[in-house]
Amino acid sequence: MRLPVLALPLERDEGAYAYIAALWLHGGLPYRDVFDHKPPLLYLLYMPAIIAAMPGAISVRLWSSLLFLIELPLVFLLARHVWDGWSAALATLLYAVAGSTFSLQGLIFNSEQALVLPALVALWALCKAIETPSWRWPVLYGICLGLVALIKPTAIPLLLPLILLARMRGMRGHLSSLALAAAGTVLPWIPMLALWGAAGAWNSVVFALITYNRLYASESVRRWSGAALIDTVAPLGPLLVCALGGIALAGWGGPRRRQRTAIVLWTGAMLGAAILGLRPYIHYYYPALPGLALLTAPVVTMLVRNARRARTSWQRIAAMAAPLALLTILMVPPARDNLHMLGKSPAQQAEALYGIDGREYFGPAAAVAARIMQKTKKGEKIFVWASEPEIYVLSGRMAAARYIYVYPLELVPTAQQALIDQLQRNPPALFVLYHGFMPAGFEELARRQGLQQSATIGGYDIWAASGRAAR
Repeated sequence: MRLPVLALPLERDEGAYAYIAALWLHGGLPYRDVFDHKPPLLYLLYMPAIIAAMPGAISVRLWSSLLFLIELPLVFLLARHVWDGWSAALATLLYAVAGSTFSLQGLIFNSEQALVLPALVALWALCKAIETPSWRWPVLYGICLGLVALIKPTAIPLLLPLILLARMRGMRGHLSSLALAAAGTVLPWIPMLALWGAAGAWNSVVFALITYNRLYASESVRRWSGAALIDTVAPLGPLLVCALGGIALAGWGGPRRRQRTAIVLWTGAMLGAAILGLRPYIHYYYPALPGLALLTAPVVTMLVRNARRARTSWQRIAAMAAPLALLTILMVPPARDNLHMLGKSPAQQAEALYGIDGREYFGPAAAVAARIMQKTKKGEKIFVWASEPEIYVLSGRMAAARYIYVYPLELVPTAQQALIDQLQRNPPALFVLYHGFMPAGFEELARRQGLQQSATIGGYDIWAASGRAAR
C-alpha cells in the first residue's frame, strides 16, 4: 500500500520539521535560531532521515514507514494479551491497512504519526501495571507520556488512563503509582531543560511553546466548526462504528477486563486530544487508529466464531456474510485508495491529497528548489515569504531569517517588523513569494535591494536582484 506513494511531495509541516532538524544538526538551536511551536523531540525524530544531507520526500517516507513497521508488533502483542491470537493478527492487519491509507495521510510524517510509537509503548506499560505491582511499569508509562508530550501536547488526555491505573491498585497503589508515573514523565524533559538553559534560550522556548501556542489555541477556537469536524472524521466511520462493539466486548467479565478498559480509555484519550486540537485535520485523528483496530478486531472474530457454531453448512455460510462484509468495508476502500495512486506523478498525488495546496504549492516545490539551486550557490541564504519551508529542505538552502513560515507574522504583532529588520540587515540571495502576493514591507525591500521578479513556477513567484535574475 505504501509503495505507490513513497515519492509523495513533502508538505509544509514536514518541511518545517526537516528544516529545523537540519539546522540543529548544523549547530543551530530550535526556537532561538528558528521559530516553530512544536516540542523538540519531533525534530530529533527527523534527523535519521536527513543525517547525510538535506532530505527529499522519499527519505522521509521510508524513515516514517520504518517507524510504522515497529509499531505493528506492539499492536499484535497488545491484542494477543487482552483478546486472543486471531484478534491480534486481525488487529495488526487492520492497523497496517488503516495506518497506510493515502487519504488518511498514512505516509505523512507529522507530529501525530510520530507520537504513536511512544503512545503504544505507554499503553503496553499501562496494561502490565494493572496486573503486576512492579514499580517499573508506572515509571515506563510516565516516561512514554513525557516523550509524547515532547512531540505534541497530546499527552494531557492520556492522564485519564493513568488515573485508571492508579485507582485499580487501591489507595496505597493509587498514590505510589501516580508518584512513579509523574517522576517518569519528568525524566525526558530534563535534557531539554538543561540544553536550552545552558544556551540561555529559555525566553525563546517559553514564547514558542507557551505564549504562541496560547495564541494559536485562541485562533483555533474562533475557527471551530462542528460541521467541519463531522466531515473530517467521516472517513473513520466504519472503524468508529465497529469499535463501539469492541467497547461493549471490553466490558464483559474475564481476567483481562481491566486491560481492555485501559485500551478503551487510551483510544478515547487519543480521540479527545484530536477534538481538543480544534482544527478539522484528518491527521489529528491518526493516533487513534491503533486503538480503533484493537477494538474492531474482536468484533469480527466474535462473528466468525458464532458462524462456526451454526448447525448446518448453509447457516454457517449465511452467518459468515456479516464478518466478510465488515472486512470488505474496512479493507477494500483503503487498499483501492492507494492503488489509485499507481501511475500518478508525485505532483498529481499531492493534488489528489491536498487539493489546491498540493497543486499550487507542494507539487511545484521541487521545481522551485531546482531553480533556486541553479540561481544561488551553496551557502547562500534565501527567504521564502510564504508558509512553505519544504523549499528550504529541497533546495539545500538555509533561511535568511528566524521565521520560516508566515503564521507567526499574523498572530504576533511584533513579528512582522522583526522580520523586516532582519531581512534588511542580512539580505537573502533571492525571495520566493506566493504568486501575486505582495506581503507588507516587501515592496520597500524590493526597491532598496533592486529586486525583480525572475520566474513564476506553480503558485510561486521568484524574486532576485536584477543581475542574478537575468542569469
